[in-house]
Amino acid sequence: MAKRIKLLRNLSLIVLALIITLAPAVSVIGEEVTLTTIMPGQDTLRVKRGAVGTSYKDSTNYLDADIGDDNLIIEGNVGIGEPSPTEKLEVNGGIKVGNTSGTSAGTIRWTGTDFEGYDGSSWAPLGGGALPLSAVALCLGSYGWGFMVATRPSDGRVYLRALETEGTPAYFNTPSHWTGWTYFGIPNSSSTIVSIDATITFALSYLWGYIIVRMADGKVYQRALIQEGDGQYINDPSHWTGWIDFGNPGT
Repeated sequence: MAKRIKLLRNLSLIVLALIITLAPAVSVIGEEVTLTTIMPGQDTLRVKRGAVGTSYKDSTNYLDADIGDDNLIIEGNVGIGEPSPTEKLEVNGGIKVGNTSGTSAGTIRWTGTDFEGYDGSSWAPLGGGALPLSAVALCLGSYGWGFMVATRPSDGRVYLRALETEGTPAYFNTPSHWTGWTYFGIPNSSSTIVSIDATITFALSYLWGYIIVRMADGKVYQRALIQEGDGQYINDPSHWTGWIDFGNPGT
């Protein structure tokens, strides 16, 4: 009889241990407590949302409903391949960035041809070094057209930002009345740009213009605006010719 009681007691302890080990969650009425475990042999942790940090662990300060589905919020620093990150995100390796149409200031994106950053009002190309820059404007009656064109020495890319057809010149210095920076290609990838110039004019009901650059090797390249009756297409590369090699004037 004593052996049977001992056996039943041991079986009860085993069953209780299995329940504690294998139960995926335990809920307590009043103050809810959730215990998540990984079952033996399971090496994947799956969660719908999560929060990590001293402030976040107290649900009275930060409710579960405050965490959006499929989101993970972290109070401290995050290290990827780095055990002691010193910034909010530190990656020991490369980072791949995709494209976005969002407009949050400080956002970085890869458009497929260039890295850009959003400054709160428009997207602008990222790059180091001084930017050779030229700008032109044309006022005719109550309308104004114009564009600015810039390049960066690091890779020779050219960018254009155009003033859309505007009924008053007072908006020439208002970024919201200009298009964003548009990529206009690389005149010559084997040399660097040392100067850039541009012009625009209006004749016979059309807008005319060109961009001209001089390279470090002395060559001159030009890209011309095709006959255009509406200023809204100034920043559209398809309304311009491609880059044309005009040779080296010094030879």
